[in-house]
Amino acid sequence: MKTRTLAILASVSVLAMSCGVMNRSSAASPEMISGDITVWTISGVAFNNADFSGLSFSADGKRMIAAFNSAALYWLEIPSKAGESLKFTPFDVEGSGFHEVKRDIECVTLGSKSGDIYYGQERDATGYKGASVYRLRAPKYDKEELVVSFDKETIPDGNSGIEGLTWLGGDNFIVGREGGTRRVSPMMIFYSESKGITEKIVPPAEIRQIAEIVYDDVRDCLWILDGDFDKILYRCDMKGNVIDRYPVPDIKNAEALLLDRKHGCVWIGSDEEPSKLYRIGFKNL
Repeated sequence: MKTRTLAILASVSVLAMSCGVMNRSSAASPEMISGDITVWTISGVAFNNADFSGLSFSADGKRMIAAFNSAALYWLEIPSKAGESLKFTPFDVEGSGFHEVKRDIECVTLGSKSGDIYYGQERDATGYKGASVYRLRAPKYDKEELVVSFDKETIPDGNSGIEGLTWLGGDNFIVGREGGTRRVSPMMIFYSESKGITEKIVPPAEIRQIAEIVYDDVRDCLWILDGDFDKILYRCDMKGNVIDRYPVPDIKNAEALLLDRKHGCVWIGSDEEPSKLYRIGFKNL
């Protein structure tokens, strides 16, 4: 499997902040550090017309998994400084269709105990079902399996469908339905591989879109990214009720989100043209 080193244009880098892990009972809310942002602009033939759509950690936490909605999944080495070249390695999955440009992969998460990788596809493509979740089994990650394909009433097969996916433990996940249209509202769909859909929750009207959703097992809460309408990162309880708000007005069409307590930051991927990777410093994360 060949590693591709892509050219990166770096903009601003300010101080880095390390932060200890908080327990669930801590009263201190996470605090975004003003001005602590690093930005990388992604370029390279493999990512022409491919939008950055999802982020997760690998099972060992030493690198990231990056999802692109016209280029599938790539390993991404965690960058440490501005100006550094990002290194992407494509997954070596059986069948030529995995990196098919017609695929619309929008989110990715790690089933932490198994190490399996799960990802959501929003729209239909040749040979694939629309509005579906797929899996690559650890440790080889070389064969794609369909986990669930949702009916069109639950998740329409279109541009308001699957945008977020996060592992809750066991065989349980939350699938984030994007919404944001008059016909389709955002929705958190609680799904179990053994039981199917167990709950559907429409978040409060303040949350107009789910671009990404991440379960925080340290604070037992959810982080929901609205990267299009209000450009806000919300911290919520498990019903979607808002606890904290973190504006990200300078990020155009933010879609990928990853919490990184080790480095005291959150990572955000955008599907602007060209796609960008942002690192934003946080206190008390």
